[in-house]
Amino acid sequence: MSKAFSYLVRGICIRSGIDAEVLCVFIDGRAQLTSNDLFDELKLALKNLLTLPDAVMVISGQSGTDQLLNHWREDSNEREQFMARGERGDLPFVKDLQFACWKNDGQLVVLKQGAGRHAFEWEPSLIMEAGLAELMQRNPVVQWSPGGHAFRHPSGTVNKVFAQARELASTEVELAFVARSLVNALPLLRDPALGIVFIDSMGIYSIVKEAMDFVGAKVRIESFHSYTELSKLSPPTVPHALIISASTTGGMAKRLISANGFSSEVVLTLVDRSRSADRGRVLIALDDIASFDQSRMSDGTETQIELIGEHFTYRSKPPRGVTISKRHEPKPLHDYLKCLGDSTGVVLNKAPSGKASPHLISFDGTSVAVLVEVGKWLIEQAQWRIPASIDTIIFVDDNGSEILGKRLSEALCEAKGVAGPLALIAADALNAAVLANSKGVAVVQAVAGDGGKLREVSRDLREYAPKLPRHFLIGLGVSRSAEAWERLRQFLERSAKPNLPYGFSTWISLPIGAEPDASVWKRYSELGAKLQTAPFDAKPSERALIEASIKLASDALDKSYQSFLSATTGKPLELTEGFVFFPKNLKPESASTVTVFLTIASVMQQARDTDDQSLKLKATGYESVVLDPENFHRFNDSILQACFLRAAFPSELDYSSSPELSGLMAEFLAKLFSRHEHPYGEAAPEFAVALLSGRMRLVQNDLDTVTKSAVERLIHLGNPSSLLGFLFLIGKLP
Repeated sequence: MSKAFSYLVRGICIRSGIDAEVLCVFIDGRAQLTSNDLFDELKLALKNLLTLPDAVMVISGQSGTDQLLNHWREDSNEREQFMARGERGDLPFVKDLQFACWKNDGQLVVLKQGAGRHAFEWEPSLIMEAGLAELMQRNPVVQWSPGGHAFRHPSGTVNKVFAQARELASTEVELAFVARSLVNALPLLRDPALGIVFIDSMGIYSIVKEAMDFVGAKVRIESFHSYTELSKLSPPTVPHALIISASTTGGMAKRLISANGFSSEVVLTLVDRSRSADRGRVLIALDDIASFDQSRMSDGTETQIELIGEHFTYRSKPPRGVTISKRHEPKPLHDYLKCLGDSTGVVLNKAPSGKASPHLISFDGTSVAVLVEVGKWLIEQAQWRIPASIDTIIFVDDNGSEILGKRLSEALCEAKGVAGPLALIAADALNAAVLANSKGVAVVQAVAGDGGKLREVSRDLREYAPKLPRHFLIGLGVSRSAEAWERLRQFLERSAKPNLPYGFSTWISLPIGAEPDASVWKRYSELGAKLQTAPFDAKPSERALIEASIKLASDALDKSYQSFLSATTGKPLELTEGFVFFPKNLKPESASTVTVFLTIASVMQQARDTDDQSLKLKATGYESVVLDPENFHRFNDSILQACFLRAAFPSELDYSSSPELSGLMAEFLAKLFSRHEHPYGEAAPEFAVALLSGRMRLVQNDLDTVTKSAVERLIHLGNPSSLLGFLFLIGKLP
């Protein structure tokens, strides 16, 4: 078994200000060490590197350092052989070898006397943090949820990451390294008067015990079993410390400090997402590790996996690919496109009046309310569905609802054979007085999403007139999902008499599946702002080209807030003849870009909502699903490809857990990027920004291969483009 843990550190030398690399070799010195232990480990560590470092640093405890330094001085033959390995053509690439002693107080001290000339000097904290980061990479500390799923932690937090600090060390030498780092991070552990150390999980007992053995302290280590006994825990009267295994929000540490009364100086979390003053100390912050993928966050659409207990692992089968077809077409889509397919009143990311938050798709309610088809539907409702007692109409908003209310008033008067009009009241003016003489109420809204305003009116009616009959009528319903629309119907129909529900009618209900947290347009807008200040490294001969391309990429995202990214030629994405979901009377040139997106979005949401498991585009507790790459071949118009990319949830574009699907997607992308100036490659910037933002994921090797070849080709052409800007920054953004 190896007695060493080696890793590479890159950082600024304190003395020279030069960015240099040092190979650190930590050797567990608790046992007797021989000359072979030193030189074999040094040779093996150096052999495993692709390039030679600027320096080598041997780290051990006090006893180990004395032994190793002695072997280095005395075994001249082995020393010369090792130094020769650091040379190329008599030129020394490894310029320095240092010995560092890890003191019992947790401090890492580089010995001034010793092997090398000490040409370099690094901050000790950098050396320790790099070693911990390396352990995070080597060992399965962080686990990501399968595509389409998210973890529900015991604290109630829902996200896609689960950290297990017990996995930090897989060998005795790694355990010694983590324990010494812990002693350095939490000075209280070195207090001779320390009486007890609380831990939240027995999984980290070995780490804490090793730390206590390192400082020579015999203290009681007691587990409070995570959240099970948390409420009963209080600070004891003796000096104490409290160590939390892992967290993604710092919730337990915050609670222990704010509610249970522990000092922030005694609380430390081994692995947490970030550092902040209100959560005590943190040994390893994931945000500080460059390779930690911060973009892989929960979007609120995933199936939840509940974590119970201290131990968790999973093995998931590759995701199932779903190919969109005519079988996924929502039944109301044909009627919508037939009546409103050529409407110009559908807009992307328009903020409603008086509100700052824009809707993903905004509809002109007036164009819905005045439709002949809607008039026929209102007459049918008035004759057969709406109670004859209705004599008051409440319109919910100013987006065509008043017009719809007037048309309903005419239909009701005609159906009942009475002179009109009926009382017409704005929802904002609703109170008990205006309903005092009413015998029944109809509530109308021309266009409704998930029904927030309708719910408000329903609550007001329960307060002002709980016994009045009522009927809710909606012209066009565009909810997130069929489930959300069903919940709205159940809420509005609920009456004081369960056997006599209130009425509910909709002309067309077309779920479009918007992301709960923020639309992809908003996320891309934020990404565009980040690109403006993104640091990058490039060859001097290529720097101007890359800088111009990144500027074009940022500008392109800024200009596309209410549309899609244009082709690299500047041409907008267009639809050709033969789109399978368009009725024959709707020509491509008559339909707006937003209508095309709405069509794809509704078809994809129908794929998520369908009961046919073979067609269903929704993860279950047993499998993940993704959009099959075949979709981008089948729907090869550039605008359709862009619509699929933006209408999909990130989990539906995550091919990273399927080498087969990732390979197919990489093959498609390679061809697309090479043909970006041709008609069937115009959506290349959309695919590039999907990769850059993390919405689309491939197996890392596929991603590297695709982006590297595409970037090299674009740089060779020498023309700045948004495509080059997006592709060049993949994997480089902070």
